[in-house]
Amino acid sequence: MSDRSYREYQDVIAQMASDEGVRRASEGVRNSDRFRWDAEKRHWLATPCPGCTVITPPFLEETANVTTYARLGDIQQALVQGAGATVLAPVPVSSFHLTVADLVWGDTYLRQEDSPGYEGRLAAAVADVFQQNERLAGKSISVLLRGVTAFVSGIVAIVDFPDEVDYVRLCALRAAIYEDKRLQALGVYPTGPFTGHITLAYVSGLEGREDRERLADTLIALNREYFEQPIPFSLARAEFRRFADMAAYPRDPGWPVFHFAAG
Repeated sequence: MSDRSYREYQDVIAQMASDEGVRRASEGVRNSDRFRWDAEKRHWLATPCPGCTVITPPFLEETANVTTYARLGDIQQALVQGAGATVLAPVPVSSFHLTVADLVWGDTYLRQEDSPGYEGRLAAAVADVFQQNERLAGKSISVLLRGVTAFVSGIVAIVDFPDEVDYVRLCALRAAIYEDKRLQALGVYPTGPFTGHITLAYVSGLEGREDRERLADTLIALNREYFEQPIPFSLARAEFRRFADMAAYPRDPGWPVFHFAAG
């Protein structure tokens, strides 16, 4: 499955950010099992879902997007307050990131993990892809966050690319990952075309139409309050990382990194 053309991508993002798109997405969103509500302690707990991915460095591990991530933290608080603390499970602000390419997770990862040295072979294959595609480096990729919406089973800030060349560069790196035979043999495959986003929360306690309408109203209000002007975000590098759940994305120092900015 290939990614969208630049024009198709822009049309999709514009529709997702519109009031109509937000309401339609809120109608179709479903509850996720990535977090569970602890009634005794009255907070959300991340549930196991191990895997590996290629993402931008999470908040607190980089300096390029500190202001943007802090702004998203404010938006997340307003989001949970508006939609309901038992409806949305907020991800830790420290885990905010943009996914460049999903690799393996869940049952697929658990099956592969039994193979000796699996994670090392996966990291080595990703490193080779990064090295073979250094031609895609040039400068950091500047994108714009256009708004928040419901997305499958999460609430996300959606990403637009003002420069077509940057979008094509990112898609070319993704294509190199998903077309690599070694990675395919290790269980890596695309699940859909790229839709740039930063996850703020998972929908985990949605019940009935009233909750859906409240969620849509909250998202539309946040878009008007916080995204009258798009929020800038910079992709300086993409890193191979692991995760045990959706709350943290650690990495070993020797794992591969792709630098979008050359030199």
